[in-house]
Amino acid sequence: MLTIYRSNKAEWLAEILGQELRLNPPEITEEVNIIVSTWPSSQWLSEKLSLVNDINALVKFPFPGTYLKKIVRTILDIDPNEEDSWDKNNLVWKILEVLPNLIQAEEANIIKT
Repeated sequence: MLTIYRSNKAEWLAEILGQELRLNPPEITEEVNIIVSTWPSSQWLSEKLSLVNDINALVKFPFPGTYLKKIVRTILDIDPNEEDSWDKNNLVWKILEVLPNLIQAEEANIIKT
C-alpha cells in the first residue's frame, strides 16, 4: 500500500507515521519502506518512530532511486541478487574494460588530450 503525507513540518510527519504504524502494525514479516532523501533524515526518523512504537523491526529507509530500482526489477522479474550493470561500482570496471579499444577510435581524439 502506498500512502503519501505532505507537510513542511518533519515532526508532524513523524508523529503521523508513528501513529499509523502503531494503529495498523505490519505483519510480523512485512517490510515497511519509508522513502527518505538523506541518511541523517533516516536516522532521525528511526529514532522518532522508536519513541512512539518502542521498536522498528523491518522498517527500511531507502533512497528514492534505490526504491525505484527495486520496483522496476520486481516488475521486470529480474532476480534482486543479480548484479546491476549500471551500479557505479560495476560500471567503472565495465568502462575500464572497453576503454583501451574505444580510445583507438577516431571519435576518441577529444578525450586523448
